[in-house]
Amino acid sequence: TCLDRSAVVYIDCRTRGLKYELTDYHENTLDLDSPEGMAALDRWFYKWTRIIRNLKRKTNNISTDLSGGFDSRATMSLFLASGINMNEICVNSAMDDLHSHSEDYMIAGRIADHYGFALNDRSKFVRDRENFSLEDILNISLYLKLGVHTQMYWQCVRERIPAYSFSGGSGETSRDLSRSMLKWKDEEDFINRQTAAAMAYGQAASASTENICRRSFSDIHERYGCLGYDLSDSETGNAFYRGVVTRNHFGKSIIEQYFSGVYRFCPMMDSDLARLKKNTANCRDNNLLLSVIYSRYVDGLQDFEIQGGRHIEESAKDYARYLNEKYPFNRETLDPELGDAKSIPPLQPAEPVKFKGAAVKNPVVKNEQLSELVKDAFYAPEVKDTFSDLYSVKAYYRMAQKWETTRFFPEANAYTVLAIVKGRADSVNGSTSAAESPARFIRRLAANTLSSNRLEENLLYHPYISHYLTARLDIRKTGLGENGLVLTQISDPEAVWNRPEWINKDGAAGIVVRSEKGRLVIRLRCISDGVLLLNLRGLDVRDKDGNRIPFWIDYKSLCINGQQIFAETKCVCHDKPYRCQLNVADGEEVEIETSWTVHDDRRNNMTLREQE
Repeated sequence: TCLDRSAVVYIDCRTRGLKYELTDYHENTLDLDSPEGMAALDRWFYKWTRIIRNLKRKTNNISTDLSGGFDSRATMSLFLASGINMNEICVNSAMDDLHSHSEDYMIAGRIADHYGFALNDRSKFVRDRENFSLEDILNISLYLKLGVHTQMYWQCVRERIPAYSFSGGSGETSRDLSRSMLKWKDEEDFINRQTAAAMAYGQAASASTENICRRSFSDIHERYGCLGYDLSDSETGNAFYRGVVTRNHFGKSIIEQYFSGVYRFCPMMDSDLARLKKNTANCRDNNLLLSVIYSRYVDGLQDFEIQGGRHIEESAKDYARYLNEKYPFNRETLDPELGDAKSIPPLQPAEPVKFKGAAVKNPVVKNEQLSELVKDAFYAPEVKDTFSDLYSVKAYYRMAQKWETTRFFPEANAYTVLAIVKGRADSVNGSTSAAESPARFIRRLAANTLSSNRLEENLLYHPYISHYLTARLDIRKTGLGENGLVLTQISDPEAVWNRPEWINKDGAAGIVVRSEKGRLVIRLRCISDGVLLLNLRGLDVRDKDGNRIPFWIDYKSLCINGQQIFAETKCVCHDKPYRCQLNVADGEEVEIETSWTVHDDRRNNMTLREQE
């Protein structure tokens, strides 16, 4: 059972009874355009700048993140306004080529140059580290995150001298979440997007995903209803993000780092900040609150570009300046003893923090070793059999394909599979005391995985097994007038179909259908006169470097409206499709029937050469 994040639990030791009540944080209730709202924002500012200054008086082991996005910049405003020497702490900015980090680092560099501090300089840190054992590394991360995280940033060492880390974590809830991530636009849209994405792993996974999403939103409505709130669509998405994503993505990482001797702070997660509305009656832009923070405390921070081409509208910036003029920021003395000094003298520990007993000299464990261990566990027969029994063997192999086609965090899907298998095993044991620790679970599975079971000699085939079975039909309607295609019937209930943007360009209408059944019947209704274009092809699959891998499919037959187009084998792949077209009239029903099988090189070499 997972307690609500606002639950306060009362334990009666005498009766051994439990009861709990929900705390009302009064989220999204204070208007920015009010003396109370701006006073609350200033209290948040003073709370955190004083925390930063007090820490700085004790240690230089302080770091804060800075990317090119919105959220870390808001936390950076607290540091810049605190009056500390920024070159005596560390400002972290990722320098790798993951995700958008290269652009983030470029923008962070411009901010650092402007305000006169360096990036990624830990020269002032005082460190004394010890290695965790392999078992501790696995247990710390997996007890906390297995089943809710797909990227394990393993904690392999412990800081024996405490370190203090700040981030913009959960800043998404103080800005326009849906503008950055469309799926958070409203409740129903979120559910539909997640359900459609899960369909790639089969009908069972899709139905399970929809059930979890609907139950989660229902719980959110019930929880806020108990507190007297009736959430709008946009507020529901924000509440979901704060209660689920923030709690699991940021909250569990905070605990994980605590075990490694790092105290992590997220000022944007502060419940006091959550009381403020993101906009006002006269400015409905949900980025207004962030704009007020930037311009109120460190004017100029919002003048730097934001990663991904995102931005704050000029109207919101203008209104933020108006609010700051209407409710002037009366700067108080941040530190009565030191005044508003520009630099606070560093006070470093005279000697390393002492622990009882000598430090255990564990060997170094590298991330590559952990990844290989997880890979061995994933390919254990027990994992494959259990997961395939719950979902399907095709879903298992779809997860497996990530090892070969995903460049960053290829083991991401493995954690989901392992969490499901462990949950199944724990429920069978029926007792918490009987449950294996995550470390023992992973190591046992890995030890039971023989080289033959790990599929090393078959990796070119097995992880892609569904690709060899999957037919793809690209159907596009062109012509004068308003083109449209209505899917009225599809024989395979597990088929996946969508309308990607590229197939609907230039006024056309189209759908892409994928099926593994071996035979498919589709009925479509055409809107307006024109031409129906059909491409039979294989999947678009690429390796880690982005090069397309040709997956050949043997199409055995094709009939359109009962007329046989071909009845001999056509060997196709994504880049070498079979194409045909027919003229259609407005309102005409078109039936497409096709069958296919796994490509056989030996059987079809001659056919393939003839086609080429």
